[in-house]
Amino acid sequence: MKLLNRKSKKAIVISAIAACSLFAGSMGAGAEGSTAASKTRQAQLYASSVKAAATVSKKGVMSFPKRFNKKNVINELKPEAVNLIKTYGSTLQTGSTRNFNAYVDKHMMNSTSKIFVGGREATKKSYKTRVSTTKKYTSKEKVSRFSKGLKKATASKLKIEQKYIKDYSAQITYEYKPAGSYISAKVAFTFILQSNGKYIISAINFY
Repeated sequence: MKLLNRKSKKAIVISAIAACSLFAGSMGAGAEGSTAASKTRQAQLYASSVKAAATVSKKGVMSFPKRFNKKNVINELKPEAVNLIKTYGSTLQTGSTRNFNAYVDKHMMNSTSKIFVGGREATKKSYKTRVSTTKKYTSKEKVSRFSKGLKKATASKLKIEQKYIKDYSAQITYEYKPAGSYISAKVAFTFILQSNGKYIISAINFY
């Protein structure tokens, strides 16, 4: 009986040690899982904060700060370029400049002493002239094909035709050429540095 008791006690001790080891292992795995989940969450929050901190302000008058990332500005203006190129395509079809004018009224100031070039009215006039010139010197058939192609514009198909960024002004020109077309549409955004330290949009021109 004494021998049996000793064996039983030994078995109990071994079982207890094994149980403790399993418990510790599960606790470690749980901690590792928790740490991994925490890191994933932190990465998601960081990505969200970066995405939310856009360089170009598109609420009201379009602008970006004096200290800016050139690549960010170019990428963030791409959707605006696509939108305007599609609008240009619609105008060539219908002759109406209403949507373009509404866009200009929303995102641009009128010409003031702070803006020495461009402004709402000058931009609208330039757009109307461009539409008239295109329709005057291009056959109806070609204008029809061209306008339909412009309405299929996508950001991935845009070409950065020009980047001119200096201490006091910035101009970025995007080009889109519809598939099968021998002509392209170019839209240029011009920004002027203000005394408040912001670049604000002063002109949108088509070429």
